Amino acid sequence: MAKAAGRERESKKESASIRVRKEKLDYLVDAVGELVILQARLRQAAAEAGLDEFSGIAEDLSRLTDELRDATMNIRMVPLDESFSGFPRLVHDLASQLGKELNLTVRGGATELDKNIIESLKDPLVHIVRNSADHGVEAPDERERAGKPRAGTITIEARQQGSRVEIEIADDGAGLDLERIRERGVERGLIDAQERDPERIKTLIFEPGFSTARRTTGVSGRGVGMDVVMSNLRRLRGDVTIDSERGRGTAITLSIPLTLVIVDGLLVKVGGVHYVVNLSQVLECVDEPAADRAGRAARGFIDLRGRTIPIVDLRERFALGRGDDTADRRLVIIDDDGSVVALWVDAVVGKQQVVIKPFTMDLRQIASIAGATVLGDGSVALILNSREIVKTMRRDERAQQKE
Repeated sequence: MAKAAGRERESKKESASIRVRKEKLDYLVDAVGELVILQARLRQAAAEAGLDEFSGIAEDLSRLTDELRDATMNIRMVPLDESFSGFPRLVHDLASQLGKELNLTVRGGATELDKNIIESLKDPLVHIVRNSADHGVEAPDERERAGKPRAGTITIEARQQGSRVEIEIADDGAGLDLERIRERGVERGLIDAQERDPERIKTLIFEPGFSTARRTTGVSGRGVGMDVVMSNLRRLRGDVTIDSERGRGTAITLSIPLTLVIVDGLLVKVGGVHYVVNLSQVLECVDEPAADRAGRAARGFIDLRGRTIPIVDLRERFALGRGDDTADRRLVIIDDDGSVVALWVDAVVGKQQVVIKPFTMDLRQIASIAGATVLGDGSVALILNSREIVKTMRRDERAQQKE
């Protein structure tokens, strides 16, 4: 009797989930993406024709499409435990190979991410962990002389931040030798000999073929690895930041969008071209009368309720010309991980759900553009990479301060 009850429970557990081929899920996501575009076309056509009955149908379809989109996206979301499961063995093997004592701590494995993104993250994560074990964590005797435990610790932690997931790989090792990195950068002609900006120096480790190792090992030193991390992250519309303190360790944080297919966006117009800003980053939109433009353009910032916010002129950024100085424009206030800036645009069209179409390899080199989408009228809108725009603005500010 007990065995029969046990078999019944086991049968119910098995029927609670089914295995589906990845290709079928990819097709479903693509089909939902096309449905989103079709729904946008129907809504626009109904509005232009002034047909109230069809407008109501379009709104109902929009609601159902939103629900179907969310359900489809959730199907492909899987916990990061799948990617993290192989790292204990990797760290154990690295410790034996390098003659070091290494501990691994993993947190946030329940954080979910699109399965396709997880697969693309495997190589970058492996490269960073290998670098942490070889370059980051010191030999046991060296750590002991520095007053540290003989065993070094590598920590992998995942967390969700709004519409993005952050994965941090940290070690308690020696930290980056910025002077050594700077010297190698000067030798290879990557930076000027007078360069002293630590943020610029840190990014040199992602240059193809860059290495500070004085000897090549089976683990690292060949200048291959960290450039793979950067190229893979760019392909995923992600970003990477480095925080390092000499003698205390290094933390590398990967920031990746939850999904690569469908996002809620704010459609804006600049110089006759449509652009999309990720709606999750938009704080508010502010009218910018032409009469106020001269003073703001000269200062390069807006004073909004006592807060000074820098302005990024998208016409200037994309070389679209000055436009009509007598026309009113809009400022779209965005927050990118704590960096608040105002994007100067000609007009705000409105909120729109967009399907992201990836660029070809050549167009991926345009860092400020994350992709493209097809609008309801069949025209193409470019999706802004707000993070890259903010980074470029900060870099320009530092260059001007040096001058």
